[in-house]
Amino acid sequence: MKCKMIGNAFACWFIWFVPFVCRYRDKHSLETCYEPLFFFRKHPAVEFHHPIDAPDSMFDRVILTEWAKPAMRGVLETISSHHSANLELTEFSLKDLKIFCNYQTPEFKPRFKLVCGTRNATCEGMRMNYIQAGQIFKEIVNASLGTPSSWDILIEDFQDLLQMLENPILEEAYLMRNHPALLALKLHSHFFMACYETLMRASLQSVFEVFKMLPYGMNDSSGHWKVRLEQHPYLWWMLHSQFTSYGDRNSEQCRYRRNYSCHKIHHLTKRTERFKWYSANDVDMLLYQYLPMSLPGLMRAMWDEGLLALFCLRLDELFTKWTGHISWWQVKHPFLVIDECDKLSLNCLVIVFLLLTIHMFSLEYISLKRFRWSRWVRVGLVL
Repeated sequence: MKCKMIGNAFACWFIWFVPFVCRYRDKHSLETCYEPLFFFRKHPAVEFHHPIDAPDSMFDRVILTEWAKPAMRGVLETISSHHSANLELTEFSLKDLKIFCNYQTPEFKPRFKLVCGTRNATCEGMRMNYIQAGQIFKEIVNASLGTPSSWDILIEDFQDLLQMLENPILEEAYLMRNHPALLALKLHSHFFMACYETLMRASLQSVFEVFKMLPYGMNDSSGHWKVRLEQHPYLWWMLHSQFTSYGDRNSEQCRYRRNYSCHKIHHLTKRTERFKWYSANDVDMLLYQYLPMSLPGLMRAMWDEGLLALFCLRLDELFTKWTGHISWWQVKHPFLVIDECDKLSLNCLVIVFLLLTIHMFSLEYISLKRFRWSRWVRVGLVL
């Protein structure tokens, strides 16, 4: 009975007092709308990246920034969701793209929104939506680069996505909106392991066909995967200085990547001392720049063999995976946030409430005369 009374008192206090001290607001309420050209001059969507400790500039690349990947995928997701509802977007271009961003949040997460109309979908109209999205992405890269010559070193997987959008196949909309070029770098290992574990459950015939279609094979014009990896000291060490050896076949490429994904950081020894400052992000970036078409090639091969549908592999869930911390008050109010100052005020009020609860508990025992005066009751009265 007493516990129920205290619980009811706390619930009443929380309902009536918290709204006055906690300024709840929607997480998008402080976003500002920006024009594309102005925004990309200040915040480029692509950046030049030289591999850490690379001996030359052979694998220097212009890559998408981490914030641009989900923003671009949001455009493709918007198009796909309208097509699912038998609608298509009217003609749009870069001037119809609006960028919403809130600089006060801890993470820099701009969002792209298309401002255009809709109409009943046709096959040609849906294809044009993807073509126009590809044109917008190219203009974003142009606005961010400033120098046309940088297109020559644009990362290969993003070039592959742009080529798919130039001549879109509607049946492959899943591949376009879930292209690995738009996947966060920290999720590359998760993406590969999801594909690899699915591949290990497939029939041998399907597995051999997938291996045959992987990039960086024996006759690939881009170079053999082992030759490319041997150009960097860390990748060479992972290839030759471990307890296992690798052959030249494409199946060995997958096995190497599997071991690489599971053993990014090693214990410090004389051999690994030169790599002690490498973070997991550095290791992922190295493999990404030296084998940029590895994930798109694997996904395409598994798609052609029907393995993604056969095993219901939902790779799109990785793109929407959120690894942030969820506070206890956001469980029932996920779109509300509380400032740090508000948290401090809330904590102070919780302490005051607990003190008042102890005081009320002490008074109840005094009134009923069930217990003698004790030191604990006197402390409660003082509080």
